[in-house]
Amino acid sequence: MTMMDVFMRLAQGLLEPEEWESWWGQHAEEVKNAVSPGDFLRIKLTPGYRVDYWAMVKCQSGVRQYLDKLGIFYLRTDEYERLAREADDRKKQNVEQIYREKMEPLERAWSDYLNAHGLAGKDPLTTYDPASTAGQYEEESLSDYKNPDSCMKAFLKKQVKLKIEPLAKAYGMKRVRPNTFIRERAGLVTVLRFIGYFRGGGYESMQLYTWPLYITSIGFGGTSDVPFSTYHTPRYLAMSRYPNWGDIKAPTDWARRPKTSQRKASEQMDRIAECLALELLPALEQLDCLETFFAPERLAYINATREGPPTGHTLSPAWNIEKKSRPPEDGYLFGVWSCLSGQEDKGYPLLEQCVAAEADYLSNCNRMRRTPDPADVRNWPEAAMYRFARRFLDTQSIPAGAQRRAAINAVYDDVCAIMRRYYGLKSSRP
Repeated sequence: MTMMDVFMRLAQGLLEPEEWESWWGQHAEEVKNAVSPGDFLRIKLTPGYRVDYWAMVKCQSGVRQYLDKLGIFYLRTDEYERLAREADDRKKQNVEQIYREKMEPLERAWSDYLNAHGLAGKDPLTTYDPASTAGQYEEESLSDYKNPDSCMKAFLKKQVKLKIEPLAKAYGMKRVRPNTFIRERAGLVTVLRFIGYFRGGGYESMQLYTWPLYITSIGFGGTSDVPFSTYHTPRYLAMSRYPNWGDIKAPTDWARRPKTSQRKASEQMDRIAECLALELLPALEQLDCLETFFAPERLAYINATREGPPTGHTLSPAWNIEKKSRPPEDGYLFGVWSCLSGQEDKGYPLLEQCVAAEADYLSNCNRMRRTPDPADVRNWPEAAMYRFARRFLDTQSIPAGAQRRAAINAVYDDVCAIMRRYYGLKSSRP
């Protein structure tokens, strides 16, 4: 076939990608010499890319422009584009099916665990409806305050008391500070805290977590308290994105537009209350004890949610959260639990892994001319963690049996007592 015969077949959608790729490999130089440089760039196959129907769409467009310039008639069809979209749909269905096949057994196992332990469908909100306070706020006058910062601070405190405090109390949390609510239950501590006033009178962010009480700081790499998918729902994204969170972050417009600023701040507090009530707190409510937190079904499901479902033209994951290796923190987190659950043979090696990293930690502190205080959990959480890990590890010298178990429990009680003081909770266990 001549070059023009091939061009006509390509323009009408009659060539298959394999045919075009084979012909182009043998006649690229011929085409380069026969057409202008611009036409050649539009017609040629892109090196290094797979020759599929989208590649045919691109080459067909270039050939059509060339034939149109010559005034040559041909029958136009959208066959290549149709086939390309059908191929994309099939690929999307296959990728989505693979993702579902990976997630469904894990979701089912976790759901079965919740049902078996009576944790599914628990709803503490029967005594409080967040919608009852939506849109409510008491307008503040700037003239009553020293500056806009003070006005914003007072306004947000009232909003937290009106919209967040009843919600926190419905979940059994108590207020320990104007912007902090805490609950301890069966070895787990739940904290809801608005972090602020770093700039102006607003809140920089919101901290919410449920972790074992013996943990000195959050952010451990081995697991999470809620599925990672929770942080990518439309409701959560609407609450956390900057344009909305900015309304309660800094009083930039409070001096110029106080009424508008207060209305927007109230609307953002409504978003926060809604997200807490419908997504975040119900997910945390499922964690009723340490056994549930460390249940293999939960850990496997949480780990699987690090990668989101396929999305977009490339079908890449909607999110992909890397599992960071943090041997000291994870060694302490899982090592203590293994010892508490009677698996000392697994727990002590993990604690040794944690304690072994203390030398590097102290070396870094020494290089920065800082002296860590293991007794100060608030300012030196890592130092406190190493101190606690050593105390648990010291029980290894006690012969296995009831005496060792009693020693482990005694250390655990002491560590929990220290952490209760840190959180402002009562010293006695509930």
